[in-house]
Amino acid sequence: MKISSQPLRPSPYKAYRDPDTGQWRIAKQNREEQNNNSPNATDQDQDNV
Repeated sequence: MKISSQPLRPSPYKAYRDPDTGQWRIAKQNREEQNNNSPNATDQDQDNV
């Protein structure tokens, strides 16, 4: 399998630094994206895509 020289297509996920824990997290792009100021905006328990 050849490795293509094309750039990776934009991922549906976005990595961000969690300010509380300092850990890297993945934010799924869904309805919560507009709500990222809410304290419960993490997708931990919401895997129903």
